[in-house]
Amino acid sequence: MHASFPGGRGSDAAVSTYEEARPQVQGASGGMPRTLVSLGHPQYRLYFTAMICQTFAMNMQMMARTWFLYRLTGSGTVLGLMGVANAVPMLFLSPVGGLLADRYPKRTLLMGALFCQGLIALGIALLTAAELITWVHLLIAAALHGCVMAMTMPARQALIIELVGRERLTNAVALVNAEMNLNRMLAPAVAGFLIAQAGVAAVFFVMMSLDFLGVFFVTLLRPTTRPADLAPASAGRQIADGLRYARQDRTVFVLLLFTLSTVVLSTPYQTLLPMFTEDILNIGPEGMGILMSFAGFGALGGSLVVASLADQNRGVIFIGSSALLGVFLVLFSFSQSLELSLAMMVGVGAGQAGRQALSNILVQHYVEDAYRGRVMSILMMEWGITSFITLPIAIMAEAAGVQWAVGGAAALLIAACAWAMTLGRLRTLA
Repeated sequence: MHASFPGGRGSDAAVSTYEEARPQVQGASGGMPRTLVSLGHPQYRLYFTAMICQTFAMNMQMMARTWFLYRLTGSGTVLGLMGVANAVPMLFLSPVGGLLADRYPKRTLLMGALFCQGLIALGIALLTAAELITWVHLLIAAALHGCVMAMTMPARQALIIELVGRERLTNAVALVNAEMNLNRMLAPAVAGFLIAQAGVAAVFFVMMSLDFLGVFFVTLLRPTTRPADLAPASAGRQIADGLRYARQDRTVFVLLLFTLSTVVLSTPYQTLLPMFTEDILNIGPEGMGILMSFAGFGALGGSLVVASLADQNRGVIFIGSSALLGVFLVLFSFSQSLELSLAMMVGVGAGQAGRQALSNILVQHYVEDAYRGRVMSILMMEWGITSFITLPIAIMAEAAGVQWAVGGAAALLIAACAWAMTLGRLRTLA
């Protein structure tokens, strides 16, 4: 039984909102197999296509921006600073983004996000083409990107259930993760090839085009359900109501706490990957793109497995995916062989995909509808906290070596999973 909180409409009103959208969902499978069933819904297909554009651009950016920054500075500390520049707005603006998702049409917020991301990519492309780019520009771009993500990611995530209904939430979220991870496999390799053949500016021009194409597909979406009817109160009070709800609902609180621990301990390797490719494996930008692509291959497989799951034992699978991620990260961190590193990255990708999809699915499944945007914003805040953790890990990597820094964090992740298996509330989630 969920508690009642001021500022929210309560369970009955929230459920009735989704009942209004249910006629759009029924009978929409179109004979699709279970793994792809959400793609039978026309509105979800438009959303899915827009996300392909956005995530392809995002994954190109992750590879190009980190590699370019390391090439300009040769500093792991500056890589960590880029993570902080991205994290500060995500940490402080995510609650505002969650409130916007509960107050305003999510479709409009998503269009604005894609348009702003396209403008950021255009700015970096022009500076690079004019040979005026510096590492400071890249940090500013990371901060601006963090602002956009913080203000709109809760809406992007919370929109899914409005498109497909609660009964297809697991499949729909997993399919979005699958396309994101397919792009993790393809986009970094494309970015590395473009850098080698046409220069860094070409990558950012392509990113701009993809973001603007995503805007087009989102404009074709019909409005889904009306925003939540929040009780009259200041924005600060409504944000505080969402935080209090997340703290007092025990299931949501435990999910958020475990997600925070897994994110903090598993994601620094992504920022520090240029140090592996340049200093340990000596494989350059194309090799880094291939490493990220192998991680994407594993993540694609992991996401498709989650898309096929029934709504049972998801808590155990969530913990197991996180443990799998930790094991493969430890093995990757001490590999000095390209072949072994590629194999370990497949396992890293599979574990990461399961962890990401199931944390998102379980939080959305167990949260009350009126608080969904604000609770999803807490997940975004956790990503911001993680980037702050990345800076000391990056400094540790320069002092003790990147392999010990990443491997030690992954070992702590395995310990956190062992602890989580003792929590009946998390282990028994359906």
